[in-house]
Amino acid sequence: MDFSKLVPASNCLANYLDLNADVVVTSGVRRGVGLMMKRAYDRGFVGCFADTEDSPNWARRIAKYESDRFRDECNGSPSLMEQIGRTLYDGEGKRSAPLALAQQFDKRCLTGAQAFGNCTACSCGWDIMNMLNAIEVAVKGESQAFGDPFATALIYGLRGHGGQGMALSTAASGARDYGVSRRTNYDGYDCRSEDRDESYGNQWGRSGPPKAFSDQVTGRVVKVGTLDHVNKAELRDLLYSGVMIHHGGTLTGTRTGSPLVSLTGVGPHAQSTLGMDDTDEARKHCGLADDEFVVFNQQTWGPYFNISRWREDLWGPQVEGTWPVKASDALRVVNQDSYGYVAYDGPKPPPLDWDVIIP
Repeated sequence: MDFSKLVPASNCLANYLDLNADVVVTSGVRRGVGLMMKRAYDRGFVGCFADTEDSPNWARRIAKYESDRFRDECNGSPSLMEQIGRTLYDGEGKRSAPLALAQQFDKRCLTGAQAFGNCTACSCGWDIMNMLNAIEVAVKGESQAFGDPFATALIYGLRGHGGQGMALSTAASGARDYGVSRRTNYDGYDCRSEDRDESYGNQWGRSGPPKAFSDQVTGRVVKVGTLDHVNKAELRDLLYSGVMIHHGGTLTGTRTGSPLVSLTGVGPHAQSTLGMDDTDEARKHCGLADDEFVVFNQQTWGPYFNISRWREDLWGPQVEGTWPVKASDALRVVNQDSYGYVAYDGPKPPPLDWDVIIP
């Protein structure tokens, strides 16, 4: 199956807006935008709203309103760079490979293919939360504390409508305020299989997760902030400092790479950026200029990519769904509509020694 069919380029918000524009006029802008989003999803829109140049103007406005709503709910600055930017480690000449680290704790991390229009929830749970958990556990030296992998049911159940897809800000608010459910056997809700976990979240969109379920989701509430047009050095330092980036937009990687892929268009879609390699060895292997470095992104379509010349000695075992790009391409992806997630609130953890983690 070609999982890109889940979010085809024709899946454009503009196709749904002629049925929704009257909502803003009768309900006021802020409330009307929320109702319009709900109607668009109920009528079949799939994916995430993105403020990108090739998105319809209404889609861009909705993405901005959603971001503003997230900002209004924040206590203090919504910007992650303003919250932690001064404490970032310098990643120049270094690398981070949390994908390899998470695989050492549980092979189920970062494997699977979204079954619904739940790319936002999948990339939040499977990718970002598992990476944050792996880093924190490694820093503390408590491998037994990793637990079951994070999953999708709670986050996707918070989307607020019965259709497919959700806004990035909804996932960010959910992870910040409630946490993220795991692939485990909750009382009355067996989420151990990927199919059951995704199905629960799919069923709960209109009603929200049952209280009997959400009350059992404890721990791992993270700090989340907006990321507004970071530069190369900031992107490098964010990733080296253990920040995971959740982004939505209309760009993803081509299916083949050696090992780097190019960018291609896709319908509005949520993905993640999880690691980087700024070493000379990686630059030489990939034929990059001195001002470039490798950035690792993650897709939720299962074994979709065909990547050759992967350096397992540098980056660990190859993971399905990973698509590496040069930093300048990564910025085009990250600077669409992005949120940064960190597992710490207060003193930052020390950087990990990736040469030890990847022998």
